[in-house]
Amino acid sequence: MPVGTYIIRALIILSIIAVLGFALHVNPEPLQGSDLEGYIKLPERCSTLVEIQHDTVYRSADTLPERSVKIIKAVEIIRNVRKSYSEAEAFEMASLLYDECSEFSLPYSYVLAVVHSESRFSHKVTSSAGAQGVMQIMPKTFVSISKKYGLDYKENDVYDMRKNIKVGCAFIHRLTTRYNDFSVASAAYNGGPGAAAKFKANLAIPSETDKYIKSVDNRYKEYRRILGE
Repeated sequence: MPVGTYIIRALIILSIIAVLGFALHVNPEPLQGSDLEGYIKLPERCSTLVEIQHDTVYRSADTLPERSVKIIKAVEIIRNVRKSYSEAEAFEMASLLYDECSEFSLPYSYVLAVVHSESRFSHKVTSSAGAQGVMQIMPKTFVSISKKYGLDYKENDVYDMRKNIKVGCAFIHRLTTRYNDFSVASAAYNGGPGAAAKFKANLAIPSETDKYIKSVDNRYKEYRRILGE
């Protein structure tokens, strides 16, 4: 084979190596401390081309869509509370919550705070009062709200996480629109319109509802900080 052919092939191989070296930056040491600022670890289902650090995938938060950044952060919130969840399970819940919040123009951080306080992100739980699913909705309320939004959901659909989240967000949207105050909406979600009216009028409300409002308010404030809302 002519020498010129070897040289051309060598140049092509070197060019490919240079391009790969530019596209995939492999550091000998993982990112540490302040080096991680501005970067977000991507769950496996979110991964796209990016920096590769010892098999852990990172991407600059500045280059990710807002939806992706918030869902990734919500995955961490959910898994910190519900440690048995895999990244895929937490990702599914975080995605469903984000999309329904967008549909109903609700702050993602507020709905995460409500779900944390209601069910601790469990989609199979039932309360002593009979509220069910991740957003802790009473079966009759579940059916009633679904009909108002043209959804043909039945009582036995309440444990379907997607349907439960859709109806729960629709319900929160109705309450926040009616009261124009998140704390009052929290009172109504937990204790009904009577508790909301008393809370709004600075009258005594059941201690359970009072604790619930404070819990949601505190988590809402924290999640707003985490999500940058």
